[in-house]
Amino acid sequence: MRFKKYSQILFTKISDTWQRIFKRVAAIFGDRRKTRGTTLLKSPVSVRSNITNMFSSHRKISHAKGKKKKLWKDWRLITCVGVIVVAIAVVLILLPSNDDQQPLIQDVAFEGEMLSGEHNLSLAQSHRDAFPVDTHQQDIQPVSTTEPDMTMALEPGTRDSRIAEVQERLMDLGYMPEDEPTDYYGSVTKFAVQLFQRGHGLSIDGLLGQDTLSQLYSEDVKVYTVRTGDKGTDVKSLQDRLKELNYLKVRSSSYFGEETEKAVKNFQARNGLSPDGIVGEQTWDKLHSDNAKSARTSTSSGSSSGSSSGSSSGSGSSKSGPVASSNPDKTSADKLISVAESLLGKKYVRGGKGPNVFDCSGFVYYCLKQMGHNIRYMTSSDWAKSSLPRVTRMKDMKRGDIICFRKHVGIYMGGGKMIDASSANGKVVIRKDILNSSYWTKSFICARRVF
Repeated sequence: MRFKKYSQILFTKISDTWQRIFKRVAAIFGDRRKTRGTTLLKSPVSVRSNITNMFSSHRKISHAKGKKKKLWKDWRLITCVGVIVVAIAVVLILLPSNDDQQPLIQDVAFEGEMLSGEHNLSLAQSHRDAFPVDTHQQDIQPVSTTEPDMTMALEPGTRDSRIAEVQERLMDLGYMPEDEPTDYYGSVTKFAVQLFQRGHGLSIDGLLGQDTLSQLYSEDVKVYTVRTGDKGTDVKSLQDRLKELNYLKVRSSSYFGEETEKAVKNFQARNGLSPDGIVGEQTWDKLHSDNAKSARTSTSSGSSSGSSSGSSSGSGSSKSGPVASSNPDKTSADKLISVAESLLGKKYVRGGKGPNVFDCSGFVYYCLKQMGHNIRYMTSSDWAKSSLPRVTRMKDMKRGDIICFRKHVGIYMGGGKMIDASSANGKVVIRKDILNSSYWTKSFICARRVF
């Protein structure tokens, strides 16, 4: 449209110029020259011959009248006309047609959409079809000029050294079971983040966004609790345990309602805890200990358990029980390790006791049960306080010993190796060189010799 408009204006100006030129010619040469000028204008095909005749006549008349005209003035007119004609021809040749302009407009529109982030897929496809690009250029990815945000880097399935710091923080607050932190953001870490988000009124997506990280390291951060209104698999685990101890009669639903709160208060009152109906670290540990009192009797639901080599008790300290003086039975120790190794890679789930999911205590309990050993389920703190023969130094441990750490327990394989259910790794793993690990040596309490 613009080209058409400009063309009309240009041709109008050219026409006006032609008229002015030939009017001047007519004024100089008289009526005869007007006719010739008109003929020249109407018959552009004979421009050369007409101009030649016109100026030939002009010279004769000029000489006849004794007038001496300078011909350069006439040649200036001819040069001006020639320049105009050449310019028009060049413009007509170089200007693209309307059909040629359309791809250029599409190209500009395409780039604008790409820059604004509102690229239309169908337009992009037609653009690529019309304008093929080098395949090597397509493979080149834009390079970020800024360092990636930490909140964007820390998400499930990634490995990053900063994840260990987050895991350690979650463990300190009770949202994640104690373990040696790793750089892997696995399912257990994600679940711990979800528990944290639930307890702080954040969006429960398991992602470490800016709000979650800011709250995690804030001064008013809350420790892990389970209370009225909460939903989750941890609530179901709590309800299942309350049902085992006969405090809860309703079906487990994963929702902490009034009946669950009442059952928790009754349990707390019966087991010497403050009956506030909120499950914190003390209530949780007591609930899963071997000496938790049931709702039926005043005796412990997990009375002393033991085996041919000794018994366990939830009371006492890490120094309870005799010091181990003899090596464990090799056959029993090898069998225990064999059972444990058969479970490598099984998923970690808090409160899991097998056969396909485990936490650290449930893993030890299941392995001993599979080889026919009659020791009841005990938490890591119960193992540390049991009456079984104890080993006070890590270097004195033997193959088959149960290692007790602060809020963690595993099976010693000998040679500085341990097999356990790891929350940080999200599965049953074998640890190497724990005797020289700063984390494990710092967390070590004692070892118990079962055989």
